[in-house]
Amino acid sequence: MAGLFDTNILVSLLIDSDKNHQRALSVIETIKSSNFGSWNITDFVIDEVITVIWSNTKRRDQVETAFLRLTEPKSPFNIIFTSQISLGDIWEKWNQFAEYPNRPLSSTDA
Repeated sequence: MAGLFDTNILVSLLIDSDKNHQRALSVIETIKSSNFGSWNITDFVIDEVITVIWSNTKRRDQVETAFLRLTEPKSPFNIIFTSQISLGDIWEKWNQFAEYPNRPLSSTDA
């Protein structure tokens, strides 16, 4: 069996100050102990996670930390690419998006 993680739990997991952070940690521990198999995320989920974190915090350091934690080789997440876009493309587009923090544009739109 495998699991596909969506944006909300990842944002809560990655941001210590998120109101659901402890709950996300608890869910992750339950999943670990239950041996659900591979942990999957998509390229669009990564894109949405960094967009949500940026929109809520306007902190580049938190966005960068989240991106690295999801994409580093030791990450427990298997990335499923749903398009021809690469991780480098996602990061480059996010940086373009972040140049205009007051505009209603998402990272995906950028």
